[in-house]
Amino acid sequence: MSEIIQWPVCVLTPQQASADLVPFSRSGGRTLGGIEPSTRTDLGFWSVTYSGIVMQNRERRAWQTWNAIRQKLGGRPGLIAVRVRSSLSAPYVSGKFEPVIETDHSDDSPFDDDTPYTQGAISVVTDGVTAVGATSIRLRIINADANLVGVRFSYNHALYETGPVTAVDGDIWTVPISPSVRELIPAGADLEFDQPTCLCHLAEDRGMDIDQNAVGKFSLPSVSFVEAVDYWNQQEGCVYKVIDLLEDENTTVETTLNEWAAKGYEPFQVIRRATYSWRLILKRGPVVSVGPVVDVH
Repeated sequence: MSEIIQWPVCVLTPQQASADLVPFSRSGGRTLGGIEPSTRTDLGFWSVTYSGIVMQNRERRAWQTWNAIRQKLGGRPGLIAVRVRSSLSAPYVSGKFEPVIETDHSDDSPFDDDTPYTQGAISVVTDGVTAVGATSIRLRIINADANLVGVRFSYNHALYETGPVTAVDGDIWTVPISPSVRELIPAGADLEFDQPTCLCHLAEDRGMDIDQNAVGKFSLPSVSFVEAVDYWNQQEGCVYKVIDLLEDENTTVETTLNEWAAKGYEPFQVIRRATYSWRLILKRGPVVSVGPVVDVH
């Protein structure tokens, strides 16, 4: 099971951030008349750049964090989930930025380690299963503005951008997305609109080199990433199982996971829907990571 670290934006905060989809088009070359028709493909990848990351000499925590991430990645082979700024186009109900909040569960209980639940302002789920390689997705609005055109979201660190709507049926929107779906998205999956992330490699082996300024007392390094498309290619051919579970004294999340582990399935995402109600998404084959416990109420 891969351990994927996330870029700590609260510690290493970029002054500017960009995330751009690099298209992959094909051309047969330029004609004698100077015309060069090109054809769009479903391929492409994300390019993400953090510029002007504030590193003050007195902030030892920031320097230690930078060094630890650099050691963990070891150049381009390493994997890291990079947060992509999306608030300017995010479908907030109010029409303006709404922060993610930390709260207890409906029964006033936090996680087992006493940390609170994180609840996003936007709630959108998939309507039906979205297969690997799909270029369109059906989205059901739970709590969001009734406009899902030109927005960004991620699922399990795979980042997507929507295009012009193709169909609207009540609260279900059908929209094209780019790039093509990296990994199967189960029906009813909670999508990350508030703080989407992209699974990346460093763009260069020495992409985290940094100078120490003894005179100015701070540095403003930049770092560039490219989407880890190679990682998603390794995930093809996996089998998924979705289980809606109501816990009681005989049936628990732990016993159910152990039961399916004996059949070769690993937890892909564990979603807490209510006090004793869970949705377990299991995966047989290479596993990306165990998703967080998500409180959807």
